[in-house]
Amino acid sequence: MLLKAVLYARVSSDRQEKEGFSIPAQKKLLKEYAKNNNINIVAEFVEPETAKKAGRTKFNEMLKYLRKHPQVRIILVEKTDRIYRNLKDYVTLDEFKDLEVHLVKEHEIISDKSSSHEKFVYGLKVLMAKNYIDNLSEEIRKGLQEKCAQGYYPSSLPIGYENKANATGKKEIFLSSDAPFIKQIFEKYLLGDYTYKSLAQEMSDAGFFPKNRQCINKTVEHILHNEFYTGIFYFKGVKYYDAKHPAIITPELFLKVQEKMKSKYKIAPKKHKFAYSGFIKCAHCGKSLIAELQHGKHNSGDYVYYRCHNCKGITIREDRFEDAFYNDVLKKIEFPEEFHQEIIRVAKELVECETVFAETSMNELHHKIQVLKRRLSQLYTDRCDGMVDDETYLNKRNEWQMELDKNLVKYEKINNASDGFVESVDNLSNLCKNAPQHYLRQSQEQKRKMMNLIMSNPVFDGSNLIMPVVPAFEYAMKLKNVETRGVEPLSKMD
Repeated sequence: MLLKAVLYARVSSDRQEKEGFSIPAQKKLLKEYAKNNNINIVAEFVEPETAKKAGRTKFNEMLKYLRKHPQVRIILVEKTDRIYRNLKDYVTLDEFKDLEVHLVKEHEIISDKSSSHEKFVYGLKVLMAKNYIDNLSEEIRKGLQEKCAQGYYPSSLPIGYENKANATGKKEIFLSSDAPFIKQIFEKYLLGDYTYKSLAQEMSDAGFFPKNRQCINKTVEHILHNEFYTGIFYFKGVKYYDAKHPAIITPELFLKVQEKMKSKYKIAPKKHKFAYSGFIKCAHCGKSLIAELQHGKHNSGDYVYYRCHNCKGITIREDRFEDAFYNDVLKKIEFPEEFHQEIIRVAKELVECETVFAETSMNELHHKIQVLKRRLSQLYTDRCDGMVDDETYLNKRNEWQMELDKNLVKYEKINNASDGFVESVDNLSNLCKNAPQHYLRQSQEQKRKMMNLIMSNPVFDGSNLIMPVVPAFEYAMKLKNVETRGVEPLSKMD
């Protein structure tokens, strides 16, 4: 029976074309390989494209084809740099299960059947790539938080506000024509006997049509719960007091409305933040263990337990979970010197790959930024010429300006991302050298991050704690003749 595969070929420069990396040469090599290995090529994806060009049309088409045809799980490609153009590609292809990537010229097949060493190297690349992309997302989030710290809300504005240019031309948040209605909603709810529905109907009768839509009970509910109207705002769970937007109501009015709502509608209490909430799963029902704080006997202090509320006897103490991770995972990933040399070799390769990723992403963002700037400029011209009304102008300008701000933040962070990636590579190398010692110096939040880096989906059945490690470390353990299907169950817990 013939195996089914897709063929992927690409050149990234005229020089490569002249040096024998041409599309016809690649296709000839791959088709000969397929013939000699009983493989049927069912689709071909070919693109002459540079790494600097935004996007890869045929690469994305190939991914769609693989998703649509799960029986096709082989990609034939000349060598590594033909398919893995940047760090994101490692992560994207790793999401496909049972996929085989045949690197014909390098005589390698990356799959579940690869050698331990090949899996180790590939796993390191995927791990570092994921870590880089996660860190980049974190940096972009920090950029938005910096904007928040200056008092500027970095997202779409609630009803009652709009972005406009001040006398100096700088954009600011101003009250819109809906602001008086917002104040009325709070005052009427506090002084009258209203439900969300009845108040929504009364406001509609008074002419309140937010964003040209009918005022409904959900609209009223969202307004009454939004503290933004007092002159502060929340972003990603953080409360910012020094906001630059004007208040519509007083904090006192907002608090009184909240008290009245609490008396009418039951509000769930906020949960305490525990380090490993949602991290450990029950082996019997698959649900996450829920944290509980319990007082120790004879002044022995408080303890945090993680318990399954569906299954009896599934309880583990937080400090014992941490000890298990320390003894049964970290102590087994202190690798000998030859591993560090391999990590350094892979790191050098990926640092070059990261440069291409950053350059490609910046080109894509630069294109988006220029398009948005042109749109905003043309929108203003159309408004001056009377081609769009004021409401359409304001709505589209707010939408495009917010998107422009976010892309500008992303552009700046990617431009400065190289140092962060090199640092993350160094951290991974240091982790492999002295993981247990490094772990003991960390806060609980940092310990959780380390656990996320090294293992996935820890499971507890009441007696045994199973902590599977991620592929890169799993492959490394195999090279050291350590059990690779995760860490062996611990002895029975108290």
